[in-house]
Amino acid sequence: MERYAFALFALCALLWIGAWGRLAVNTVTTAAPAGTVIFTDAQGRPVAGDLTCHGPALVEDDALWQICQHRSDAAPEHGQQSTFVRFEPAARRATLVAKSPPEPVFMRGAVARHPDGGLVYVIGTDVLHLSASGLSSLGQLPPGRGHGIAWNETLEVAYMRGDGVGVVARRTPRGAWQQEEITSPETAEGWQLRFEGVYRAEPGADGQRPWRFVWLRAPEMAELGVEVGVDFVESGPDLGPTTTQTLRYVAEAVTTRGRVRVGPEGYLILGYDRWLDRRSAGDVVANYAMAPLERRDGRWVEPTLPAPIADEPYELDYVVGQAGLQPVRRFSGPWLNYGERWFVLRGDRDVALVEVDPAQPAGAPLRAGPPVVHRFWLEPGLKLLPASDGWWLMGSLGAALVQLDGDLARRDSLGFGQRLLRALDDDKAKRNADFYHRYATLKRAGFVWVLLAFPLLVLPALGWSRRRGRLGFFGLAAGGCALGTLAAAPTFWALSGVFW
Repeated sequence: MERYAFALFALCALLWIGAWGRLAVNTVTTAAPAGTVIFTDAQGRPVAGDLTCHGPALVEDDALWQICQHRSDAAPEHGQQSTFVRFEPAARRATLVAKSPPEPVFMRGAVARHPDGGLVYVIGTDVLHLSASGLSSLGQLPPGRGHGIAWNETLEVAYMRGDGVGVVARRTPRGAWQQEEITSPETAEGWQLRFEGVYRAEPGADGQRPWRFVWLRAPEMAELGVEVGVDFVESGPDLGPTTTQTLRYVAEAVTTRGRVRVGPEGYLILGYDRWLDRRSAGDVVANYAMAPLERRDGRWVEPTLPAPIADEPYELDYVVGQAGLQPVRRFSGPWLNYGERWFVLRGDRDVALVEVDPAQPAGAPLRAGPPVVHRFWLEPGLKLLPASDGWWLMGSLGAALVQLDGDLARRDSLGFGQRLLRALDDDKAKRNADFYHRYATLKRAGFVWVLLAFPLLVLPALGWSRRRGRLGFFGLAAGGCALGTLAAAPTFWALSGVFW
């Protein structure tokens, strides 16, 4: 009996030493996990239940906005509810500000900065003011869909009314809407006309940026392999329907990803949902089929993308500034783009952000940061978002945030004690990875057992048994320690590896 008891004692001791050794080695050799993001309601109370954030993020100074899907543990019968969530990354806090209207998904709508702080957001006919203090209505538009929003001397919304008439609506000091209709181009026989969107033109003599409504006009029929001209027809409050430019494309097969394709019986198809990059004012959407045209020197031009991703679709986030929207583009790989700067994430386990030269083959590195975090914390839902003094990496469907400085190094790394406590958090990141969806309490207890059972159970049992001259209790304690540690080993391995 004594021999077996001390054999179990030795096994438990070895497992305990190995567990603490694994933590020590991983602390030195691996990047720290992302810190815990605390989700609260508008009154500051912690939010329970599942919460995932998809689609584009909107950056307002050093705050981030997303629409997240929340399923409350207290009322699971209500299902998932779309909620406006305001992230304060520096404080690692996310506030569920208000429920979003039932129609929108993924922040789809026109958005601009409000002069008093927060965002003005148009969804369908609803004009909303979204701020840290909540959601308030700025009124409703006639039936239609908002395509652009901006502040000139007052709030202006450019949208296509339900009857197909373009309108610029201006909000008066009393909250009413004054509407100015835009003259639409006429459709000629044998031609197709498609409304494409709105943008704000370059400032005029009065310093104002007038609205422009854009239609694409092309022949109804075409032959495969023949060059086709696509006219850009623009109209606005100060401009009647005018053809401003023509781009020419070779008509491709309907199975390709070309902008102009030939369908059954020779019908011409203008491919993709969106041609124009409306970064000055326009829709916020979840993704694109391809790169939209960019406006440069008063003309729409095809964008130039790095060769490895030239034909790939991508998703967008936006920085919402006083001048309009500045996109942050996310490609597969992943490649990330903000303004004139391009980045890639490299590393199979701990990833590093590398700034690259998009003109060079495969993106030659210009600046490489050190490894910053395990890939788990960034997937799914990776986003690169600019901050006032660096960058934020958001991942795990909105539940993980990592701060980088201007040199792409980690600014908010965690020490050993912080990592130890972090491993025990039942946070949204682990729930979004399905790690804590079942048996969360048992898994955390197993992690603690592996680290503390030997010094807090077995060693005291050994001392007590020696004083009594009986080793029965010591043998039970050593056996329980060994068996419990072996049973909890898979959970401990995950928490001390991927989540450490």
